[in-house]
Amino acid sequence: RSEGEDWFTVNILVSPETDVDAEARDALALVDAAAGDASVESRQPARVRREQDSRDEWVRWTRRALRAIEAGRLTKVVLARRNMLRAEGRFSPDAAIVRLIEGYPDCSVFLLGNGTSSFVGATPEDLVHLEKSGVGISCLAGTGPRGGTPEEDDNIAEELLNSDKERREHAAVVHAVAQALQ
Repeated sequence: RSEGEDWFTVNILVSPETDVDAEARDALALVDAAAGDASVESRQPARVRREQDSRDEWVRWTRRALRAIEAGRLTKVVLARRNMLRAEGRFSPDAAIVRLIEGYPDCSVFLLGNGTSSFVGATPEDLVHLEKSGVGISCLAGTGPRGGTPEEDDNIAEELLNSDKERREHAAVVHAVAQALQ
């Protein structure tokens, strides 16, 4: 839900042989059925236990990445600490998605699952979109804090655009995405 509009995104794995129109009709039928199911919104997620990589492990990986950059084996790396949530009982992907949508209304919310595990998230970036026969991907590197005024935002944006470091990182991301698409 964003700015008074409701959005629902369905991701379906397809192959070259897939009848995409039939898959879309089936997905719409499921959405229609879910819309009539009052229990969808009221499902609660299971209690979860959080497992997180240790800070020491993250520092070790950071140092390793910096050495690889210095040696020229890496041009860009994004390090993050893994947060793993394990359900103590039945997990409701529906409830997780509803909470993410409510908690992050300006983000793209996604769920990828195989029946036994799920990768769930929310991102402010437009990951990928299809337009007729083309694929659009937003790849972006470099971030800065928001300013207190539009003028401060403009100054921060200008600094990012003029930063050699940020431009190198962005070029690395563009190159990686282009290679993956080829």
